[in-house]
Amino acid sequence: MKKVRTMAIAALLALIVIAVPAWAGNTVTADGNFIYITSIDSDWTWTSLLPNYAAGAPAISIQFNPGAANDEAVFLAGAAGKAAVFATGKCTDEHDARIKMFDGIPVKIFFDYSESTISTGASITIVLRLPVADQF
Repeated sequence: MKKVRTMAIAALLALIVIAVPAWAGNTVTADGNFIYITSIDSDWTWTSLLPNYAAGAPAISIQFNPGAANDEAVFLAGAAGKAAVFATGKCTDEHDARIKMFDGIPVKIFFDYSESTISTGASITIVLRLPVADQF
């Protein structure tokens, strides 16, 4: 019995070690109507947190907080290769936050990492207008 348990634990640990690289990426925190994305190093899409909103998330705003001068963020309409819903342009420094207002219309928010220039410390804040039952 002890050998079986030891093998099961070893198999579980191997699975965790193998799966860790898949967890690498953006740090995403959701609270109420807010989504915060930090440690940005990959694409992000609204469906990862809002799978029931296929037509888009009811967005109030997207704010990009650069980590350094020349940072820029590109948000596309749902997927890579689609039109931009918000392109920040190059920021002058880490205090040059850029905001796009949407007034609650459904937006398919796709952050395209490959089209963006992101420095350490950059972050994204997305404000939504969700019904109380759907808030985080």
